Amino acid sequence: MKPLSKDTKKFIILGSLTGAAIIAAVISFAVYFANSNKKASGWYSVPTDERVVNYTSDISLYYYFKNDDNSQEFDTLRQYYTDALREAYINFDSLTTYEGFTNIASINKKIGEDVKVDELLYKTLKNAYELTLESNNFSIFEAPIKNFWNRILQLDNAYEESDPLNNVENQELLDTLVERTNDLSNFNLSFKEDNVINFSINDEYKSLLKENYLDSEIISLNDLQNPFVIDYVEGKLKKEGFTCGFLADLSGNFSGFENCPESTIKLFDSSNLLESTNFGDLSISANCKISQLNRFNRDYEIIKKAYLLKKGESSYLRSSYINLVDGYDSGIKVFSVVQSIKKNLVEVNLENINSTSYKTNVEFQNYLDTLDDYNFIYRFTNESNIIRATNNIKNNITLVNPAYKIN
Repeated sequence: MKPLSKDTKKFIILGSLTGAAIIAAVISFAVYFANSNKKASGWYSVPTDERVVNYTSDISLYYYFKNDDNSQEFDTLRQYYTDALREAYINFDSLTTYEGFTNIASINKKIGEDVKVDELLYKTLKNAYELTLESNNFSIFEAPIKNFWNRILQLDNAYEESDPLNNVENQELLDTLVERTNDLSNFNLSFKEDNVINFSINDEYKSLLKENYLDSEIISLNDLQNPFVIDYVEGKLKKEGFTCGFLADLSGNFSGFENCPESTIKLFDSSNLLESTNFGDLSISANCKISQLNRFNRDYEIIKKAYLLKKGESSYLRSSYINLVDGYDSGIKVFSVVQSIKKNLVEVNLENINSTSYKTNVEFQNYLDTLDDYNFIYRFTNESNIIRATNNIKNNITLVNPAYKIN
């Protein structure tokens, strides 16, 4: 296998090409080829083996090998990567059970029962539950709301008649889902000794979810699932001495390892499902974690993630990036990219999720003034071609499109 490129710069796409604020890493290193019988030094995409290929297609590992003859190191890294990714994916899956494993889906199917899980899942769910108690816009119990919106988002041209603004029954259902999710007395999640978890739910709410075909997934890591997976895999690889690469997924999550060579992130803006514009490049250092929140894009399964509903003189942005207070997307930002070198990927994503709860541009900017360890790049929905960024990251952005300006 050859390195990714002989060129001194290599673009690696980390997000859907029609996504807002898509990220692409530019690897700025010359690649040296020794001979055809050896793996030369340079950047490589490290695949998993066949054991996980069916359910890990959205996360990728890229690694920089310093030595020319790195075949053994490559194979060793691939094995560690495969094992860690498989373990995390199976444990964190909230919809599908696997023979010989107990995961989040198992807990959803055994409501009211004691379920013994792996230590990894026990610690992760406990952490996610604590984040639920602390966060202003994340809940381990919000999957029914997410699935309600995803059901509407996939209706193509029929979404208007199903939108809660036009459909009284759906409005009542959404209101109930939001009310129940925010009232934690509807749920009982117990963490017992020996990695035993017991989850139960209010009978009335359980019946409501079943009647509306929303009962298959109640507990879920939701938008934090891939960040939890990536943080775990990175930690496992670090313990084995692999620290010169990065992990990324198709949603734009990026996690540079502690010795990842400096790179450049390409930033894209998109205001619809058909086109996107590269407006700038972002210089990043080692240990950089990045989360991007894209309304107008398609994921790798080609599922619509947002639409604009027009009602009279007003337009309403709809997506699964909701404000848990009312169950709607606030609609003030087309995209936001959050970066930090001090926090892990779960924490960076949680901050991005929390940022969607603000209803006005002023509220959001006041919130940014309270942050010390996070940097934001974003565009307000009502400001075309104006990119905003917090002061600590503004100087790291190089505009490449004259139609844009940074404020």
